[in-house]
Amino acid sequence: MWLSLAGPNVAYKKFALQSSNMSEISTADKAVDGYRYATCAVTLFSSYAWWKVSLGKPYLVTGIKIHSTERGGRFFFPYLLFVLYLIL
Repeated sequence: MWLSLAGPNVAYKKFALQSSNMSEISTADKAVDGYRYATCAVTLFSSYAWWKVSLGKPYLVTGIKIHSTERGGRFFFPYLLFVLYLIL
């Protein structure tokens, strides 16, 4: 999965986590490394897999793009997307 935003990519190189890693080269940071076609973040198959990124500060987000890859003849859909704003 890759994450990009309409306009500047405010997630680029930010801290990311995910519920698990399919391999040592499919870690959460690959979704925000800027290499859309070369790397991706992949979790182990699970009904409750998750991925998150910390943007570091509040942003006005006007759009989100999630790019999926085909694996084994199927695409990873549907997605359930939550956008949370937390003040710590």
